Amino acid sequence: MKIFVLSAAVILAVNLAAKEVYFIPGWYSEWINYQSHCKMLNKIFPGKEIKVRKWESNRLWSNAKSSATGFAAELSGEIAKSDDPTKITLIGHSLGGRITLDCVNFLAAEKIRLKQIILLGTAGTISERDIANCRKVSILPVINIFCPDDNMLKLYIGKEKTLPLGFSGLPAKKAHFHQYRMPVSKEDIRVWQTTVIPEKTAAPFRQTVIHLAKKYLETLHDALSGNIPETYIDLPLLEKIAAENSIVPDKKLFFKTEEEFDNWIFAQRKNPARYRISSPSGKKFFFDDEKCARNNFEAIKKHISGK
Repeated sequence: MKIFVLSAAVILAVNLAAKEVYFIPGWYSEWINYQSHCKMLNKIFPGKEIKVRKWESNRLWSNAKSSATGFAAELSGEIAKSDDPTKITLIGHSLGGRITLDCVNFLAAEKIRLKQIILLGTAGTISERDIANCRKVSILPVINIFCPDDNMLKLYIGKEKTLPLGFSGLPAKKAHFHQYRMPVSKEDIRVWQTTVIPEKTAAPFRQTVIHLAKKYLETLHDALSGNIPETYIDLPLLEKIAAENSIVPDKKLFFKTEEEFDNWIFAQRKNPARYRISSPSGKKFFFDDEKCARNNFEAIKKHISGK
């Protein structure tokens, strides 16, 4: 009940006070039509002016990161010149979430405040400096929505070798932050696993990005309506639990999944006997002691379920 009241208060305040809503999409946004996303944003923020700020990601990941940094400076300048920045809500999805955080850092330096900051599946890490500046800039609590099932963010993990905020979320409650996990269905997961072949065609990639952005906006609507609870998962801590008494990686295949729990997988291979725990981030932990492996997996389940 307490969470519902907080969320309802947030959406009421936003809808009454927000004048403009800036939506900053992610990688490949320059080739995407966001008409359906605007409809969803109009539903969440009725009567407000919706501005989708596309940017040139230049296709390649290395180019996209550089372009995102430059665009954040451009966007912060645009917002700073607006008539009343305190009536602006800034929403970033995927790499647009990282742009939003960079923009917030620019605005904090100029002591400019916004109505609210909203992060959806952010493709980037968040530092203590980012968190402090979000508190300085966002009048209403910052909203962060994450999803360990987001396969686009798994690509980020593969490239950057670190966990992005949009994948693992904040590990614990932070002052002036609300956090929600985006729920998924088996159909959603199947769609998101569309093969990405940017060298030949970007179409599958774009379709996956479009699908993800809409799902995050649907979750934002549910969160602001008080329909889902706040959620926190300390993924680094869980991976420490999984790694306890593990052995060197076993490169041989033929592991058979025996149990799945919240994107964690317990698998076994009979000859030679080995046990494996797989994290949602793709990390794998191997064991030759079945009892040890199962104890670790049970500890992870207990930690996630809170029992």
